[in-house]
Amino acid sequence: MLSRVLGVATIDGRILVIIAATFALLAAAGREPLAAIVGCLAAGAGSLELHGVHRLKLGAPDGVKWLVRSQLFLLLLVLAYATIRFFTFDAELVRSLITPEMETQLATAGLTVDQALPFFKLIYQATYVIVALVSCIYQGGLARYYRNRRGAIRQALGG
Repeated sequence: MLSRVLGVATIDGRILVIIAATFALLAAAGREPLAAIVGCLAAGAGSLELHGVHRLKLGAPDGVKWLVRSQLFLLLLVLAYATIRFFTFDAELVRSLITPEMETQLATAGLTVDQALPFFKLIYQATYVIVALVSCIYQGGLARYYRNRRGAIRQALGG
């Protein structure tokens, strides 16, 4: 049981650090300070998870707390970010990104850019709702997985 938890947490923590740090760098390069900060904090959550792995490898049962808390921290971070993004649709930015070819395709469908904007906003908001739901399922499920194995881990560590 302990080796399985350590394997899951190590893989999850490393992947999180790599992906979140990459997104933080890309966001910083794109001059998106909020996304860069969130990416750094998410990488920090991965580091907390890896710290929990290290604590468990040292035989400290409190490592499970680090695993659970890292997932809950990441979940709250993603929910906060998704909520902020949900309410900050920038119609002018979308307008500026529409190419003449896209405008022609919209016209072929009988739509102007202004008529298509509510659809774009719906897709934008739906994306962040999906991100929040997936995070609730994944981070919540992983936190629960770690928490539910606390007794078996304590027993495996001889405590």
